[in-house]
Amino acid sequence: MPDAQLKKRLNLSAAMVLAAGGVAATAIYLTAATREENRLVSEFQNSKVYRRQLEGYGGKLSVVMDELGRWFTSLWQGENLAFTIAAISAVTALLLYWLARNIPPASKGDLRHDP
Repeated sequence: MPDAQLKKRLNLSAAMVLAAGGVAATAIYLTAATREENRLVSEFQNSKVYRRQLEGYGGKLSVVMDELGRWFTSLWQGENLAFTIAAISAVTALLLYWLARNIPPASKGDLRHDP
C-alpha cells in the first residue's frame, strides 16, 4: 500500500473514531439515569471509622487501593461513562492522526510498485 494511501486511511479512521466516540458519548450522557446511592453505605465508606478499620486490616495501601477502586468503578457508570468514552475516543483518534503524520514521505529513489 502506498504511503499516501495509508496516510489517507489513517486520517479517515481518526475522523471516524472521533465521530463515533462523540455520538456514543452524547447518547450515553443524554440517556444516563442519575444513580441514587444508598446514603448510609456512602456515609459509612467515607467515615473515619471505616478508614481506620481498613487501615488496621491492610495498612495505608489498603485505604489508597479502596479509594482508587471506587474511583475507577465510578468511571464506568452513568454520566461518567460518557466522559470516559469521549476521552478514550479522543486519545485513539489523536494516536491515529499522529501515526498518519509520522509516516515518512516516499523518496524519489524509493520506487515501490505494488502488483
